[in-house]
This record gives sequence, structure tokens and C-alpha cells, in this order.
Amino acid sequence: MVTARDLFSEGDARSFYVGRQTLLIDALRIDDSYQAKPSENRIQLLFEEGWNADLGGLIHVNRRESGHLYIMDGAHRKEGAKRLGRSNMLANVYAFPTIAMEASFFHKLNTKRRAFLSKYVQFKALVRSGDPVTTDINSILSSYNLQVCEKSTFSYSSVQTISQLQWVYAAYGRDVLSEAVGLIIFLFPNDIYRWSSPLLQTFASFINSYPENEHFNRERLRQGINTFSARTLATEIKEYHRAITGKQVANNGGAGRNSGVQVLLREYNRGTHDVTFGKYSRIKV
Repeated sequence: MVTARDLFSEGDARSFYVGRQTLLIDALRIDDSYQAKPSENRIQLLFEEGWNADLGGLIHVNRRESGHLYIMDGAHRKEGAKRLGRSNMLANVYAFPTIAMEASFFHKLNTKRRAFLSKYVQFKALVRSGDPVTTDINSILSSYNLQVCEKSTFSYSSVQTISQLQWVYAAYGRDVLSEAVGLIIFLFPNDIYRWSSPLLQTFASFINSYPENEHFNRERLRQGINTFSARTLATEIKEYHRAITGKQVANNGGAGRNSGVQVLLREYNRGTHDVTFGKYSRIKV
């Protein structure tokens, strides 16, 4: 269990800590701009595990300048207490002056106690808190009218491979990430599976493998892979990787990026004279 005292080392939370207060359950809110709605399965799990509303740990709440109370940790416990007929519950109350600080504390709090937060919720919380890297990644997506989504969601405007976005940004920078996102949209304009692992890392690595003063021919690449859908290309990369390494491609696609580049170059160079640079092959365009 994480207490308020444990978290004071995370920054200047002490100066915003109001203290323990008994709050009306019906007055407690959740900001869904950076949090997910409580899961019915997790609420049921509380009761199956013999959760005790009196001993289950204090929730953490921010009292905003408007006076409204927003839960930063404990949404499932709040729902559990409500179902037990409780009208109020004890909470650690803070007075963070901005939503960014509230969201930042939410992220630190749940990371410190190793709570299960999906990549999607973590990403939203970091954007809301003003984290510069996550905010920049989000701005790149917005420039293409895209947004992040839960892993199980597939649509033209949603990107569920958040780990790949973060990996590419860290490894190659914002320009390569932006170019890779645009390239995937160009190659698979009407394919909802275009963000399947390991495609984003593969195309980013392909872009990054070219000398800075040269660019590949995007139309030639499209013609080279026109027999593949996004999903079958992802499968081809994974099978190629397994064939040459004997290993599976991890879910985040990191281990398969080199194999993916080799598959793209094979299709890109098909029927041409290859020229080698580094550990990859290319054609002069």
C-alpha cells in the first residue's frame, strides 16, 4: 500500500497535501481526459478477494480550485464502497492548482505502486501532465488527424501501438517518427491494421537506414509491396524473422525491425541491381 508519505519524495507533493478528510462518495469525480473508467471486472475482483472498505487503503483525491473533487487513485475502491451502501469514505486530499499537476501525480502514484495502467491510460496521463516527449508524439499524431487508442481498437484514425511510437521517437527522433507515420498512411490509406506490430518500427528503421542526403522512392516502395496488406506484411516480417533467427518477434516489434527492413528492401529492390551500404541493401534512386 502506498501512503501520502511515500509519495512526498516524488516531488513537492507535500506542499499541496491538505490532509485526511471524510468525503461524500457521490461528490467524487473521475477525469476521463487522462483516466479510464472503472473496470467492472476489477470491481468484482475486489469483492472476490475479500476487500474490506475500512482496511483497503485511503484513496487519493485532488480538490480543484473549482471545489470539485477528482480521484487520482482509488476509483475502483470508490465504486466498491458505493455498492456496499457507503455514503462517504476517508481520503488523502490534495490541492494541486492545475490539472497537469494532478495528472502527473496520478501517473507517479500508480507507477510507484505498480498498478496496472494500460499504455493508453499512461499516455493520456502524460499528455495531460505536459510531459514534453509524450506531448510531442501526440502533436505528431494530431498533425495526421490521428490519436492513440486502446490496444484492442482498430480504426483509420487510431494508433494502438504506443510502445512503438515511444521507441521510434527515442531511437530516431521526431522527424523520422513523423515521416514513418506519413509513409504508412501513404502505403495503406484504407487499411485499419496499418499500425500492426512491427510495422511502425520497421518503416522508421527503413527510413533511418538511408544516408541523410538521400531519400527512397515512396511510389516504388508502394509498388514493391502492393501484394501485401498491412496485416500480411506484418506476418511476413514475423515469419522472416523467425526463419533467420529462430525467435519470435516481441509484441513491441523491437527485435523484428532489422528483419522488417530486409523484407522491405527485398521488395523494394526486386528486379534491380542492389548496392550495399552498412548492413542493409538499397538501390540508387
